Amino acid sequence: APRALPRFCLSSSRAASVSQHRMKPIGEALWTQEGVLTSRVAFRGLATQPQRVNTISDGEGPGGGGGKWYHRVDVILSSVGGVALSLVAQYVWMELQRWIDDPNRRARRLLDNCAVPKLAKYLLEQYIERPGVEERIDALVRREVPSKYLVVVGPRGGGKSTAVMKKLADRQKVVYVTLSSARPTIAEVLRPALWPSPSESVNLAYALQGFEELEGADKPVLVVEIDSNATAETVRTQSQELKICCVDRALAHGILVLSDANAASKLNPDPHRQEFLWVGDFDAAEVVDYLDKLGVLPACGEKTDAARELRRRLIDEVGALPQTCRDMATVAKAAAAQAVEALPAGATEVERVAAATTAEHKAVERFIEKTKKWASAEVTNLLTRVPSRDVSDLRADLRRLVLALCDAPEGVPAEKSGVSPLEVGEVVKAKGFPAVTYNEETNVFQFYTRAHEHAARAWFAAEKAADRAEAAELERVLKTRGLD
Repeated sequence: APRALPRFCLSSSRAASVSQHRMKPIGEALWTQEGVLTSRVAFRGLATQPQRVNTISDGEGPGGGGGKWYHRVDVILSSVGGVALSLVAQYVWMELQRWIDDPNRRARRLLDNCAVPKLAKYLLEQYIERPGVEERIDALVRREVPSKYLVVVGPRGGGKSTAVMKKLADRQKVVYVTLSSARPTIAEVLRPALWPSPSESVNLAYALQGFEELEGADKPVLVVEIDSNATAETVRTQSQELKICCVDRALAHGILVLSDANAASKLNPDPHRQEFLWVGDFDAAEVVDYLDKLGVLPACGEKTDAARELRRRLIDEVGALPQTCRDMATVAKAAAAQAVEALPAGATEVERVAAATTAEHKAVERFIEKTKKWASAEVTNLLTRVPSRDVSDLRADLRRLVLALCDAPEGVPAEKSGVSPLEVGEVVKAKGFPAVTYNEETNVFQFYTRAHEHAARAWFAAEKAADRAEAAELERVLKTRGLD
């Protein structure tokens, strides 16, 4: 009978015994001092209780005292239950904290959520191996103790991200993070992957602990790619975070991929902890292989000599950036397809090939000329306009720099240029000014592309021609007036 009593409903020192076992929902009433059910409570329907009870008078029950021993037992059991519940809750919380802070768990979540992005199928099919780039990445990740982090720089469309992704695609311990204006810090990118870790604890050192416990003796590789729309503050602060984690604490091999050649001017100079890798134009052999994979300007077939000449012009007059080659191939293929579609239905295969080849070559010629015009406009902006009106000395310095590059297109050292890389970086980052850049790997200024080099030579040639024409006109006027 005592077991049938709801212990939480006892409101007095009196106990009651069950005389009948007709049942009704719990909470239908509370036990009063006389042991009669008189009121309703909120726990309706959770259990059952007797509908009618007999009271126990004072002194009845074991030990007498009006059943007070029931009350004491209830208090004791309630206390023991509370202590047990508290201990269980504390144990569960400690286990949860241990699970949250498990370094091995964090490492695996990072590998699952921040893996190397998969390259598109067409990029894999068109990929050209670049031994110079791949060997430098290999040399970095083979070091037992990280001593420097690698900064990958170069013109846009040079294949920096593609080369890094392709080289590290088969490596096990790689964490790849991309920063932008929307997510400007490494912590913001890693926080979803490390949930439910506390936000204040999400940093590189916290995230990378535990990789040593994973299989394999090699250290993890942390790749931080900074998008073109990220601010200079993001480049400075996050490169510092990468340096602390990968060099000072030696937790991983670090690779920083910058979106543009001139973005390197935003870094804090640290030659003892940084090394630079320049990724730019294809060489001549790589261009031939790449265009063959793209299916344009083939080395054999119709008009081979014309195709070879267009390849030479592309390399010498425009440049051989991978993105430039892809853009040219897209334009050429579209023109060839349109030319074939315009042929009558009964055209032979020879006629179709001839029409496609002719249209392709004309499209490539137009692409070269259009690219040269863009480069000419950017050189003119650099030489005649700067972002501020009170920097006439800088304009003169930039003019001397461009003139020096025309004489030495392989590069002009910073100490002989009269300008600092930071000043040039601040100018050329504006839209319409990217004509020259600073190669951090070789420590020289150089033209952004071959198209800019040809545009600069043409600009100064036109200026000299105008000066000569003006001098000749002045001499003619003086002679007509009888003056020497």
